[in-house]
Amino acid sequence: RAPLRLSFFGGGSDFPEVFDAQPGAVLSTAVNFSVHVTAARPPAGIFESPIRLFHRRVESCATVEQIEHPLVRAALADRSVTQLEIHTAGDLPSGTGLGSSSSFSVALLGALDALDGRPRDPMELAYAAIELERRVEHGAVGCQDQVMAALGGLRRLEFRAVDDIEAHPVALSPSRLEALQSSLLLVHAGGRRAAPKLERRKLDRVEGNRATLRHMVEQVDRACRVLEGSGPLEPFGEMLDQAWAAKRRLAPGVSTPEIDALYGACRNAGALGGKLLGAGGGGFLLLFVPPERQDAVVSAAGRTVLHPRLAQPGARRLECT
Repeated sequence: RAPLRLSFFGGGSDFPEVFDAQPGAVLSTAVNFSVHVTAARPPAGIFESPIRLFHRRVESCATVEQIEHPLVRAALADRSVTQLEIHTAGDLPSGTGLGSSSSFSVALLGALDALDGRPRDPMELAYAAIELERRVEHGAVGCQDQVMAALGGLRRLEFRAVDDIEAHPVALSPSRLEALQSSLLLVHAGGRRAAPKLERRKLDRVEGNRATLRHMVEQVDRACRVLEGSGPLEPFGEMLDQAWAAKRRLAPGVSTPEIDALYGACRNAGALGGKLLGAGGGGFLLLFVPPERQDAVVSAAGRTVLHPRLAQPGARRLECT
C-alpha cells in the first residue's frame, strides 16, 4: 500500500530538465488515500493463463511480453516470471492530480520485491519507481511523487539528480498539523487528464518558464517558514493563490474556464487560496479555507469535497493470508 500525495509548492521543478540547470524543490505531504497492489504466485496449472492481472480490466497472459499495462510489463521485464497474479485498487480514481501513477509504481515494485524476497529500503524503492516511470513515459514524469509515496510524511524535497534527492521532514507539533489540515479542502473539479501529455507541453516551454519556476521554488522555503513558525497560517493559503497563478502560466491547458469559474466561486465564498493538483486540466482542487468559512465554500463549490489527513506513513508491506 502506498499513499497519494498533495503537492503544495514547487511542482514542476522536479524534472531533470529544470533542476539540472537551476534549483528544484517541492513541499509535499502524503495523505490518507492509497493505492493497493497485491501480488501472489498461484500454483501452476490451476488457471488457464500463468499471468493474470486485475486492474481497470482483466488480463490473462502467457508471457510478460503479452501484458498490455505498460508499467506492469516494464516492471516485470527483468524478473523471472512463471506464475503471477496481481490485483490493484485505489481509494481515489487515477488521473486526478494526487500522484496515483507513482503510488501505483511504488506499491507494484514493493509488492514484487516482497514476493521475490528482496525488499528495498524506502529511498531505493523511490529511485526504482522514478526510473521505471521515466523509462515508460519517455521522461515526461517528475521525481517528487515517487519519493512521497515511498517515504510518506510532510517533506521538503530537494532535487539534485534523478538518483540524488534530499527528503527533509517538516516537523510540526500535533496542534500545528491539526490546524493546517483542518483548513484544507479537496474539491473534485471533475475530468481526468493524461498527465504526461500536459507535462510534455511544459517541458517544451521550460526555457521560457525558468523565471516562473525559480519563483515557485522560492515559495517552498517561505511556506516552510510559515508552517514551522508560530504565527497564523493564513499566509500559507494566500501563497497557494500565488502558486496557482504561476502554475497557470506554465502551459496552455493547465486550467480550463470551468476550473477558473469553480475556483473563483470558492474564493468569493471565503477560500484564501488554492491550486489544482497535479499536471492540471482536471482532478482535485486544493483549497485553504478557515474552518468558519468552510460551509459557505462547500455550498458554493457544489461538488464532492474531501477532508485530507496529512503526513501519513509511506509505503507499507501488508501480509495477506
